[in-house]
Amino acid sequence: MPKNKLIKNMVATKGKLTWDQKIDKVESWLSNRKFRLIRGNEKHITDSVDFDLKIVLLSNRSKPENQFYSLLHECGHILNRGKNFKRKYKALNEAEQDPRKQTTFRYLTEEIEEETEAWRREIGRAHV
Repeated sequence: MPKNKLIKNMVATKGKLTWDQKIDKVESWLSNRKFRLIRGNEKHITDSVDFDLKIVLLSNRSKPENQFYSLLHECGHILNRGKNFKRKYKALNEAEQDPRKQTTFRYLTEEIEEETEAWRREIGRAHV
């Protein structure tokens, strides 16, 4: 059984909730972590996390099932930002302070690693 409480809840309710209800549960999980979910159809809304504003943006332009999995992926980014983020993703952290560093090989490699880890942390264990 997955360690994360959100994932445990999703596994326990497999097949019992609509995709929109599952998104609502994830939104509650986000709220408990002081993040707000903003959903919209506008082209400028792309699935992402703003850590400074504590906002998760989710595009409504795809079907609810895809929205749910995209939202879980964004939750993976939130979980990645734990106490080891600065040590594990040193180049990403440095690039937040100095955007010129976003062109380095180290930065690009860590960006791929962090994206992969975000998928692994949530999607890989969702089983919904």
